[in-house]
Amino acid sequence: MEEIWSLDAFRKVRIWINEYPNVKQSEKSTYEIKYQGDKRINWFNGIMCVELFIAPRAASNYAMLNMEFVKNDSNEFAIIYNINKSDGLKFESKVASTNDEVLEGISKEYLDCFTELCNKMTDYKLPSGILNISGGACGKIGTSAMTIRKVFDIMIKIFSSNYSDNFDDAVKDLILVECKK
Repeated sequence: MEEIWSLDAFRKVRIWINEYPNVKQSEKSTYEIKYQGDKRINWFNGIMCVELFIAPRAASNYAMLNMEFVKNDSNEFAIIYNINKSDGLKFESKVASTNDEVLEGISKEYLDCFTELCNKMTDYKLPSGILNISGGACGKIGTSAMTIRKVFDIMIKIFSSNYSDNFDDAVKDLILVECKK
């Protein structure tokens, strides 16, 4: 399921649930960090991709991340980062600024963004399982560490929340609130 939402005049999001967009990523470097997990904690068990464009003031920010969570009984929460080189492959974005060139892949320069947020996550109860950040896309001029952090934080909140009723409305509200921070 793919949906595009214009949240307001400054924010657009495209979200895929249980599927990824067609992104050809190459030359992956894999990094893994493990934390204490709890089998009793439940997250959304599946695949998700969030593509976000924020246009506050004179700056534009864009990022897209692909993630999958698979629950297991290990008592560990493992985060696997797949950092890829884009090789100049263009991604056709329906939400990025028209003057930005979006390239497939998440570069190693953003690894600290994930690690920083994951270390803060240890304050919460984490489920047992594997969170795989399998890739995404970045704008040549519109992606920043702030946007990568924002998309990752939003996705963690979606994965960890129980939106059984009114999923679309709940996720739209969450994204809009998070984008205003």
